Amino acid sequence: MLKKNQKRIIIISSLLLFIISLSQNAIKVNDFDGIKHYSSLSTFLSGGFAFLGGAFYEWLIWLANPIFFVAIYLFLKDKKKSKNLSLLAVIIGLIFTQWKEILANESGRKVPIISLEFGYWLWIASMVVFSIGIFIYFSSNKNDLKKSTKYNTV
Repeated sequence: MLKKNQKRIIIISSLLLFIISLSQNAIKVNDFDGIKHYSSLSTFLSGGFAFLGGAFYEWLIWLANPIFFVAIYLFLKDKKKSKNLSLLAVIIGLIFTQWKEILANESGRKVPIISLEFGYWLWIASMVVFSIGIFIYFSSNKNDLKKSTKYNTV
C-alpha cells in the first residue's frame, strides 16, 4: 500500500506542476513588433507540429513532453526504464536554457529570447520532481523489488 501511495504522490505532484505550467507564459521574445510572450499552453499544443513549419530543433525540445508521459506510463508498470526516460526529458528540456533565439515563423525568421518565464520553469520542475521521485521510489523499494523477483523466478 505504501508503494502505491508513493507512486500516486510522485505522479500527481509532477502532473499538477505540469498542468499549472500550462496556465503561465513560457518564453518572452523580442519580436520585430515588440515584446511577445509565448504561453505554455500554446507551445504545448502547437509544438508537436513545429517541424511542419521548419522548426525542427524546437520540435526536438517539445519531444520532452511525450518522453515524460511515456516515462509516467512505464513508472505505473514498475519499469526501471522510466528512470532513464524521465532523465532524458529533463535533459532535453534544460537544453533549451542555452538557446539565444527561436524560430518566429515559417519564413525562417528568428527572434531573440529575452527570458524564460515561470511556465517554462514549472514545466522543468514537473519533470525534475518526477525524476527525483522515481529515483527515490526505486531506491527505497529496492528490497521489495528484489524479493518479488526472487519469488517469481521459481
